Amino acid sequence: MEWKSVFNTINKIGSSLFVLVFILMIIGIFSSIYFSSSSQDKRTIQITESDEKIELVLSNIQSIPGEDIQFIKLNAKTSGYSSYYNQGKLRNVLFFEGGELQTHWLYNTNNNFIHKFSVLRDVDNKKSYALYLEAIREDSNQNNKLDKNDLIEVSLANLNGKNIKIIEKNISSVIDYRLVNNNSEFMLLFQKNKQVIVKKFSPANYELLSEKILTEISTTHE
Repeated sequence: MEWKSVFNTINKIGSSLFVLVFILMIIGIFSSIYFSSSSQDKRTIQITESDEKIELVLSNIQSIPGEDIQFIKLNAKTSGYSSYYNQGKLRNVLFFEGGELQTHWLYNTNNNFIHKFSVLRDVDNKKSYALYLEAIREDSNQNNKLDKNDLIEVSLANLNGKNIKIIEKNISSVIDYRLVNNNSEFMLLFQKNKQVIVKKFSPANYELLSEKILTEISTTHE
């Protein structure tokens, strides 16, 4: 009888500990959501774009390697549980240049879906050459929103966000991109109109150097 009483006591303690751990987990989840939401609200700005109110969340300050240029990304605010490290669509980028902090927006409007934003650098990451951008700026599939199913435009721009130039439009998907030939050429491999195409551009002035259609993708199979 004494051993049975001891076992019953142990079982009760174990059940109580399980309930306590479960309660602490619930408190932790809600605390995380609360503090994440508070951090997001501190970074949120509201703007009016074409009679539409848009809430954008500011990212951390980042720098262009090897340059006195800093930038802040502006992401669309997401609903529900999210932190500023996991935001919605990238809409625009604000640049700061030099000691006088000259400012410049990447795009004139915030009605963009910037799918890819990266700095073209050499293999040692010692020198930066240009900005590489994949953006969706038109509702090509006519579903009244910009999303990953719309066609992509690829652009190159100066490291300070100026002199942005569209080098290819209406792309279905980008397969690969990189600097080649000792960083003297920029190579872009992509799919467009059921064709796989490769092009080379100058990273200095973004002019087209050469191009070739590799293959045509058939919609039928034998």
